[in-house]
Amino acid sequence: MNEKAPGPDDVRRAVIVGSGSAGRRHLTALRCRFPDAELVMVRRPDSTTPLDVPAEQGAVLVESLDEALGAGPADLGVVASPAPFHVEHTAAFVEAGVRCVLLEKPVATSAELAEPLVGLAAGSTDVVVGYHLRWSDTAPAVRSLLLDGVVGSVTSFGFHSAQHLSNWRPWARTEQTVSGRAELGGGILLEISHELDGLRWLLAGSHGEVDRVAARLRFDGAPTDGNVDTVADIDVVLADGTSGVVHLDMTSPVHERRWHFDGPDATLWADLLTGRIERRGPGGTEVLVDAAAEGERDRAEGGLIDHVLAVQAGLTEPGCTVEDGIEVLQIVDAARRSHEDGGAPVDTVRTQPGTGGSARA
Repeated sequence: MNEKAPGPDDVRRAVIVGSGSAGRRHLTALRCRFPDAELVMVRRPDSTTPLDVPAEQGAVLVESLDEALGAGPADLGVVASPAPFHVEHTAAFVEAGVRCVLLEKPVATSAELAEPLVGLAAGSTDVVVGYHLRWSDTAPAVRSLLLDGVVGSVTSFGFHSAQHLSNWRPWARTEQTVSGRAELGGGILLEISHELDGLRWLLAGSHGEVDRVAARLRFDGAPTDGNVDTVADIDVVLADGTSGVVHLDMTSPVHERRWHFDGPDATLWADLLTGRIERRGPGGTEVLVDAAAEGERDRAEGGLIDHVLAVQAGLTEPGCTVEDGIEVLQIVDAARRSHEDGGAPVDTVRTQPGTGGSARA
C-alpha cells in the first residue's frame, strides 16, 4: 500500500514521553506537519534537558504520562523515554486507546523484558519502532543495491559505528545522560543498536537471522557511570553460515559510520555519514550513490514521522515492528552472554511471540 501524508486534521493532539534528543526531534517534526495541533511533552521533574525546543515548538510541558493522558484523548503517542520505561509507557498509550505509537529504540533493555510488547502490539494500537536508518537516504539505497545483486550473494560483511560519547549531547554532562547510565538503559549495545537492526533488515531475508555471536565488550574510555559497555566487537554468524563483524564504540574521537558487504567479485562500501556508496572490485571503484550528506538525519526523521502518520491513518502497516525490536535485543542479550563467557560463541535464543517460551535458532 502506498503511503501518503495524512491531512492536517488527522492529528489534533499528540503526546511525546521524553524530552531528550529523540523526543525533541519528534516534537519538531510533528510541529512542522501539524502547526495547529496540541503537542504535549512529558518531561521528568529531575530532567536537565534544555527547554528551548519545547518552547520554540509551543509544546505543553507536563511531569507525568498520566497527567498528559488524563487531560484529553491523544491521536498519536511517542515513547522516547529511557528504555527501562518503554513497556510501561507503551502500555499506558494502549490502555488509553491511542491509535498509533512510535516506540523509540531499543524497545526495552532485554528481550525477556520486551515480551509484553508483543501482546500490546497485537491489539487495536499499531506500534512502529524508531530505527530511523530504515528511512534515511543511504541505508535503503544499500538495501536496493543488495537486492539487485550488485555484488552477487554476500559472503561476508562489516558494520562500523564510532563516535565519542562527549559529542553525542554536548548540552549535557555525559555521565548524567541516558547513554552513560546503566539504570537508564545506557551503553553502546543498546544506544547504537541501529547497526544490529540494519544487519537484520539488509541480510536476514536472504541469509537468515543471526544464529550465533561471539562478543568482546569494554567498559572504559568514555565518561559514564562505569557500568555500561562502551565498546562492542561482535563476530556474527547468520543462519546460512555467512559471517561478519560489528564494531560499535563511544570512545573514538573520530566520528565514523560505514558498512561493507563482500561478494564473490566485489565489495559494496557505504559511508553513512557522507551518503556515498561504492562498488569496489578488481576493475576499480565505481560510485553508485553520492547523496547529499547535509540534512540526511533530518530527512530520515521526516521519513520516519511520515511513515508513522501513514500507519496512524490506516494507510500502511508498521515498517519496523515490535518483533523486529525484540530480534535486535536477542542479539544484544547473546553478545552479553558471550562476553560473560570470555568471548565464546553463543547461540542466539529467540522468544516465540505470544508464548512466553523460547527456542534456539
